[in-house]
Amino acid sequence: MTQVLGGSITAFPGDFPDVRGFVEAGDIRIVAVLSSERPEQCDQDPTALAQSPDVTGPNWSGLYVRKGISDEAGDMWNQPTQQMVASEEFQMVIGMNVGGRFLGLDVWRLAAPTSAACSVFAVQITLAVPAALMMSGGAGADPLSLRLADAPGGLAETSLIAIAMGCEVAFVGVYHVIRVLLSLDAPAPQVRRADRDMG
Repeated sequence: MTQVLGGSITAFPGDFPDVRGFVEAGDIRIVAVLSSERPEQCDQDPTALAQSPDVTGPNWSGLYVRKGISDEAGDMWNQPTQQMVASEEFQMVIGMNVGGRFLGLDVWRLAAPTSAACSVFAVQITLAVPAALMMSGGAGADPLSLRLADAPGGLAETSLIAIAMGCEVAFVGVYHVIRVLLSLDAPAPQVRRADRDMG
């Protein structure tokens, strides 16, 4: 999405919740809905099935189950999932999704955003580890919830895993959001410099 907004690439496959604000602002236009059935939020947008090529695009974030599921039930879900992930079709979809994000980019132009991403990661780890140690000891917070809140990933994924593991979802969510905001604010000067370099 960043590359489309910046004009580096023309199109990208994405999820509606991620682009909704940009679509409503007129910064991004949906050219094809890839689901087999048109979602309610995209009732005015054309589907890929109605155009050429006749395709649908699956979305894959993972498979989550509740804590304490039996090994037999886990295997029932795990085996077909592993077969699907190992299939040539699935690998092609993932490859196109990942590869499409970097199509046409000069390798040297990736240096600045890579440096900024490494800075963000370093700040996250620097803030997260002491905070987790302090809160688990001094505040008596659940160590599993703290580890989950410190894990990389989006808020939706973190919250779903918290539900599945029986953790306190509100605590994990608030802690996760605060940590991400702090980590994004600290390296802001370097991120702005990277934007200038790419512009």
